[in-house]
Amino acid sequence: MERNDYILILEDDKFQQNILLTQARLLTDGEIICVESGFEALDVLKQKGEMPEFIVCDLQMPEMNGVDFIAKLSELDNEVPVVILSGVEGSIISSVLEMAKQFGMVNVATLSKPATPKKFEEVLSRLKDAVCSAPTSISYDEMSLDFERAFAENELVVYFQPQISVESGKVIGLEALTRWSHPQYGLLTPNQFLSELIEKDYGYALFKKVLDSAIEVGSFCHKQKQFISISVNVAPNDLLEDDFYDHLIAVVSKHNFPPHKLILELTENDICDEVASLLRIINKIRILGIELSIDDFGTGHSSLWQLVHGPFTELKIDKNFIDNMLESSKHMAAVNSTIALALSLELKVVAEGVETEGQYFRLKQLGCEIVQGYYFSKPLSQADLMEYMATVEGAY
Repeated sequence: MERNDYILILEDDKFQQNILLTQARLLTDGEIICVESGFEALDVLKQKGEMPEFIVCDLQMPEMNGVDFIAKLSELDNEVPVVILSGVEGSIISSVLEMAKQFGMVNVATLSKPATPKKFEEVLSRLKDAVCSAPTSISYDEMSLDFERAFAENELVVYFQPQISVESGKVIGLEALTRWSHPQYGLLTPNQFLSELIEKDYGYALFKKVLDSAIEVGSFCHKQKQFISISVNVAPNDLLEDDFYDHLIAVVSKHNFPPHKLILELTENDICDEVASLLRIINKIRILGIELSIDDFGTGHSSLWQLVHGPFTELKIDKNFIDNMLESSKHMAAVNSTIALALSLELKVVAEGVETEGQYFRLKQLGCEIVQGYYFSKPLSQADLMEYMATVEGAY
């Protein structure tokens, strides 16, 4: 559905309605519609024929509650921004958020009642930024024949997100991230093409391209006396490619890049059955001095066995845990215990997806060592990165 300039609020309590109306009027000049159940909200969407600018949804309502409404909404439009606002316990709110994501909703945030105007505005601002920065949706069918051209025409480009030392506040690393500069659809993010690219067996080719570009940038930074580390994502199956080890050595040597400044982040959502072969290659990599990180810890197939028996040097806490840590006691406990576990195993711990000052200071209190996210910098093109690194005080 198309978007329209109105806000839809689902709240059956008149007092809460008035509070939300007051806060919403500060954020829009458009129409604000309040309803008291999911059925009424669906009727509004049907009559309007367009989705609102955003939706604020309580969970406890008569007739159709917020849980069922979100499930129905996902069938109509999975990109409309939704704020789940409720007074139920935090574990329920966070579970409903996960449900929404599993239904394919991509712009959802949560707030616990009572929500202050500052928190309300902050959450909506983050959702609006996410919507504005999201590229146009396209189907995989339209792209499936484009990958070969994308490689040939150098449309797949590398962006870099700075990693910040919590102790010093300095930039100490860069994570290499892929973008597709599509001639028709503009700049696409990995969630729009990566799964299809891997399915078409281009995953290893993409890793090689990113590795070479990332280390070239890292080498340039080192020549400027900016001795940052470079992090590159790699799937376990790519590690088992016949030429992986030799290719890795060749690229590092070509750019004269110190191995101990390269971090390979294993994407733990990929299952690898060849455990012995995987341990063989990652130990050879570690002997070279290259570091190993478990990416998105807690969301895939990682285990204590891997942490204990694998020669990992770093653990990255997934963005989903950081997103909800200030609103959910369970998420906070998960983040706290993960940091404690990493430190007790003498692993560096990195929090990704840090978007607010509150998240940053709480992570600092918990002992997190490295952070990255939009609070510090969005992923940057190579040109923008050079400007950023030249202006950040203490970046080297």
